[in-house]
Amino acid sequence: VVDLDPPSLTLIGPDPILVSCGQGFNDPGADYIDFCEGNSVVFANGGDAVGVESPPGSYIVTYEYADGSGNQGATIQRNV
Repeated sequence: VVDLDPPSLTLIGPDPILVSCGQGFNDPGADYIDFCEGNSVVFANGGDAVGVESPPGSYIVTYEYADGSGNQGATIQRNV
């Protein structure tokens, strides 16, 4: 079996997510669907950058996933 189809990613929860000062960002993640490997959840690259000590501002967290065959899904982002 040859897997040529990339996985698709969909954000879980709202975009943007508003976080109050002094609270950390709890990343809900993103679902990925892959026809050969099935479904699961992936968490943000850089999501740890939005923490309790983060100054007020806008942050972008990025979600990426490549399946076991090396097919890269489209990168998606969330505003925090």
